[in-house]
Amino acid sequence: MPSIPCLAKYSAVIRQQQQPQQTPITTNYESRSIENILNSFMNKIDARIQQMETTVMTQLCDIEIKIDKQQTITNTLEEIIYDIVLPGTKLVQDVAFQMTRHAPTKQQLSD
Repeated sequence: MPSIPCLAKYSAVIRQQQQPQQTPITTNYESRSIENILNSFMNKIDARIQQMETTVMTQLCDIEIKIDKQQTITNTLEEIIYDIVLPGTKLVQDVAFQMTRHAPTKQQLSD
């Protein structure tokens, strides 16, 4: 009767499957512990992100201030060029043109 041991094994497996699975008490504690660890990590990550955001915003504001200062300097230099340098260059050109006695050179300068 070789089929009896097989039936005995089969019935044992069926009984094991029908028994309610008991969750150990430690899994509830472990899940709370894991949840606390994850919450702690999330809080640390949030704090670091906020710190990084503050640092980046501060650096961007500093860069914007430097750009504004450079723009002011550039505008001042442009005013100096248009108000002083270009009229002075035009004056030097006019004087040089008047002092040129050689007619072909004067003709080349006027063209």
